[in-house]
Amino acid sequence: MKGGIFAFFLGTLPTGPLYAAFPMAASLLKKEASVLNVVIFLGAWAALKIPQLMVEIKFLGLPFAALRFILTLVGLIIIGSIMKIFLKSESFQQ
Repeated sequence: MKGGIFAFFLGTLPTGPLYAAFPMAASLLKKEASVLNVVIFLGAWAALKIPQLMVEIKFLGLPFAALRFILTLVGLIIIGSIMKIFLKSESFQQ
C-alpha cells in the first residue's frame, strides 16, 4: 500500500515524456518493486500528471477533471492487480 502511494506520487510529479519513465521502471523492477507499483508509476506518469490536471480543471471543469482522475487511478490499480496475478516477479530477475 505504501509503495503504491509512493509510486503514484512519483508518477504524477514529472512532466517529461513517457519514454523517460521506462529506465526508472526497469530499475524499480530490478530492485524487486512489485508489478502493481510499477504499473501505477507508469500509468500515473502517462495519464495523471498534476500540471495536466490543472489545465483540465481550467478548460473542462473540476467535475470532469476529478472524475477522470479518479477513474484513471482506479483503472490503473485494477490493471496493475491483474498484471501482478499473471506475471511472476521471477520472470523479471535476470
